[in-house]
Amino acid sequence: MAIPSSTPAIRHPSSFAALVLHATIVNALVLGIRLVASYRTLALDADALALGIVASAFAILPVFAAVPLGRLTDRYGEPIFLTLGALLMGAGAFLTLAAPTIPLLALSQALLGIGQLMAVIGSQTLVGRWFPSPAARSGRFGLYAAGAAVGQLLGPIAGAIVVGAALSGQEVLLGVPLFVLPAIVSAGLALGILAREGRRAPRSGADGRPVAPVPAMTILRWPGMGRTMVASLAINLGVDTLVVFLPAYGEANGLPVEVVGALLALRSATAIGARVLTGRVVRKLGDGPALRLVIVIAAAAYLTIPLTANPFVLGIQVILLGLGLGLGQPLTLAWVAATSPPAAMGTAIAVRLTGNRVAQLFAPALLGALAGPAGLAAVFLSLGGLLGASAALLAWRPMPAGEQREKDG
Repeated sequence: MAIPSSTPAIRHPSSFAALVLHATIVNALVLGIRLVASYRTLALDADALALGIVASAFAILPVFAAVPLGRLTDRYGEPIFLTLGALLMGAGAFLTLAAPTIPLLALSQALLGIGQLMAVIGSQTLVGRWFPSPAARSGRFGLYAAGAAVGQLLGPIAGAIVVGAALSGQEVLLGVPLFVLPAIVSAGLALGILAREGRRAPRSGADGRPVAPVPAMTILRWPGMGRTMVASLAINLGVDTLVVFLPAYGEANGLPVEVVGALLALRSATAIGARVLTGRVVRKLGDGPALRLVIVIAAAAYLTIPLTANPFVLGIQVILLGLGLGLGQPLTLAWVAATSPPAAMGTAIAVRLTGNRVAQLFAPALLGALAGPAGLAAVFLSLGGLLGASAALLAWRPMPAGEQREKDG
């Protein structure tokens, strides 16, 4: 693959700031409104099956829609999908607040999931296209991911406010300014990006005809791509598993809920700080070695969690997880973008998202089944092993093309 020019393709620096703010709003909206949806489902006297159906509606459609939407993003440009995604999320948020039945709540979550998918594919593809230099791209993906993590911290707070207001019948009154209006603002940010940066011309070949879409299996066969996808899947599972199973581990070992909450918050705060430093880490180490190192750090932290229930030691371990997993997410994104030709970058990012969503759908149940007979320690050991195996897979052969490009920036 030809090494791209290191000249940024972005025309106005304010466009990247708008994109980071867009990502913050999208992530806050998703986590907040999904919390509201869970409580609204319970308020309708739903059983566990209905609760699961409503929650799954968010993730099931994106599993099948991600790659087609990635191809459409490649063809018609990212800002359009940023705008449409934000508007769909606003519609899903309003329907969540007002839906009187379980089927309508499930529809609201489906709209939210598709809208978020469009926004994420569009925004991540834009970062990859705007910054072709490896060190600059990794650093910008780190800042983008830090903005998203801030949204993930703010969303549950807003959701809890709306859930509390539901006791007095004020959920719509508070939910509209906290969720629907921010979605409209994020659509406005996307339109501003479109106005400043323009819409990329539809991809075409030398004869002017549209370029044929790249099959997903072809993308996975690109040098280094399959291994990076495995690493991405392991890192995302690492984040989700800690949120799901650390509370159970804390309860089993007599840790107060407040301590577990503080540990999870510490991991999130560490991840935000680490992501801001992504560019410096890549300039120092190179993107490939940096990715392998942070995955090994996360693996070591997971493998040692079952050895202790001391909150201070667990605090060190979750800091290491915040560092490893927090840096790992933007680094895998940057590598997928570096490996992809510009005309198929949106599709490649969509393939990555598809793998992550499939894992998020099935892995918690599989790990829960493992924890039954083998204990919670088996969950953390399994994740540590998976992360370690992905690091070994990345080190199996030197990464081609992009890994060592511009190690010094």
